[in-house]
Amino acid sequence: IKKKVPILSTRRHINSINLENLRMHLDLQSWDRVLTCNDVDDAYNNFLAIVTSALDTTCPAKNTRQKPRKSITLAYDHEANQMKQEFIQAENAFKLYGRQEDKKRSS
Repeated sequence: IKKKVPILSTRRHINSINLENLRMHLDLQSWDRVLTCNDVDDAYNNFLAIVTSALDTTCPAKNTRQKPRKSITLAYDHEANQMKQEFIQAENAFKLYGRQEDKKRSS
């Protein structure tokens, strides 16, 4: 018996409340580390550290499981299956022989 293992993924749950908390958290940060740097790379690294820290605090990464999807089963009645088979046969005959009566039969 095969047991279905749920797929785990890590993602941030971002919603309006978390975004508002992130905005307030970033508003309270001191940006002097970024603004007073003479080197662009250091300024970028400081900026990235501040934003990453704020994101980790306000929108932490959480493990989520994907629910297994139910397979879709199409229930055709006998008449629909018969019509489908006739259409496929006529279409294949038209492709094979190129006769117009096969094309009309498949329509």
